Amino acid sequence: MQRHPDVGVPRVQLFLGHIVRLCTDEGLANEPDWVLDSTPMWCFGAVLDTVRLLGDGTGMLVRAWSRATGRPVATLAKELDVGWVTAPSTKGWFGIEWRDGTARDDVVTRLVG
Repeated sequence: MQRHPDVGVPRVQLFLGHIVRLCTDEGLANEPDWVLDSTPMWCFGAVLDTVRLLGDGTGMLVRAWSRATGRPVATLAKELDVGWVTAPSTKGWFGIEWRDGTARDDVVTRLVG
């Protein structure tokens, strides 16, 4: 797991914290609900669960931004290059062989990015 070089914290943790702060500052969330996936990342199932959590979280953020700005979700998803937001399934949208470790790593990196 990549850690930020200045603070030694996992990048995904910093990313999620940043998103929550942005939503709170913009008035999109009055009292944030914290959700934690504590399953280790080295397990096949854990990566899939993490993909779903990150994909669902991205979708929630894009839909909230859509409501706040009055812009269509599909337009925002295209502009932000997060096409999985409008797909029936995050995992299905990526269309990879989930047993391929490199492909899984690439998906998680893209979701976090």
